[in-house]
Amino acid sequence: MRPAVARVQRFGRRFVKWMAPPTRWRIAARDGLIRLAGLPGGGRLFVNSLSPGGRNLITSHVEHVRGA
Repeated sequence: MRPAVARVQRFGRRFVKWMAPPTRWRIAARDGLIRLAGLPGGGRLFVNSLSPGGRNLITSHVEHVRGA
């Protein structure tokens, strides 16, 4: 499981920069992106901006764990 855990941990390190930004400007940018995610098609853009693999990062690990 080490490779899968390492990928998820790398994603988490990048993701924390989005969820706990250090400046007011970045906080405002994060909040704006989260609002955009609620619009039609916005969720896909939001996920793809966080990870080059987008939803595949999550779904590939779920399928791997399920044995698909």
